[in-house]
Amino acid sequence: FIVADKGSLRVYLYDRWGRELKRYRMCAGKGRGTKKEKGDSRTPEGFFTVEGIYDSTDWLFTDDDGVTSKVKGQFGPRFVRLRTPVSLQIGIHGTCAPWSLGARTSHGCMRLSNESILELVEYVEPGMPVIVNPSKADQAVNDEEGNDVTRLKLYVDPTRLPAPLPQPE
Repeated sequence: FIVADKGSLRVYLYDRWGRELKRYRMCAGKGRGTKKEKGDSRTPEGFFTVEGIYDSTDWLFTDDDGVTSKVKGQFGPRFVRLRTPVSLQIGIHGTCAPWSLGARTSHGCMRLSNESILELVEYVEPGMPVIVNPSKADQAVNDEEGNDVTRLKLYVDPTRLPAPLPQPE
C-alpha cells in the first residue's frame, strides 16, 4: 500500500506487513485541507484506491479556466489515477518541474520525480490502497471546516534502510 504524507511531503511504499520499502519526495496541492471541489488546489485526504495506471507522456495540462498548455510531458511519464469521491482527475504522477518537489504548489495531484514514478509504478496495481495523510496545518483547516478526516501518526525511522524490493515480473 501507499501513504502520501502531506506533512513530510513524502510518498511511502509499504509491503503488506506495514514495512517501509521506499520513500519519495513529493509535491502536493497548494491549498490546505482536504479537496472539496474542482479548482480548490487541494489534495484529497483519506483512504482511496488506485483506479488505473496510465502512460501520460503526451498528455497536456488544462487549468481550471479551461486553458490547455501546448507543452507535452507536464504529468511526466506515468499517472496513477486515484478513485476519490471528489474527482477522478487526482493522481500521483511525474513532473516536468522537479524543482517543485518538497513544496505545496500543485493543483491537487501528488508529483514525484519522473525517475521515482517510473520505479513506483512497477509495484502499483489497480485496487491497491492509497492513504493520503493531512499535515497538521491541513488538519487544522479540516477541523475548522468540519471535514471528518482521520490523521495517521506515522513513525518513520530515518536510520532504517528498507529491505530490497522483489523484482516485478
